[in-house]
Amino acid sequence: MSEDEYARVSAKAADLAVSVPRLLVESAFDDAPTATERRAFYAELLAVRRQLARLSEQLSELGADPAAVDATTPGWTDVMDRLSAVLDRLDTATGYPSASAGPRTQAP
Repeated sequence: MSEDEYARVSAKAADLAVSVPRLLVESAFDDAPTATERRAFYAELLAVRRQLARLSEQLSELGADPAAVDATTPGWTDVMDRLSAVLDRLDTATGYPSASAGPRTQAP
């Protein structure tokens, strides 16, 4: 590796906050996620976690009287639609489909 190449590799490693050897290893394997990809993945998972926490609070409020909750309950469809969107986002981020199949907006 020339001095110019090493300088470029070192600069890229510094930008990614990884060591030069780590950058070289990650670059050598197509299937290994880079540090940037891992950070983006974790950031996405944390964002999904925050959304799920907010939705769980709303579901708890709606579920205070389970007998009164059905598809016509104000807010129910909105919360379920947002929950479905969050699950879709999680599916996209992880590459794994969620365990639930079929429509997600059904009332309990």
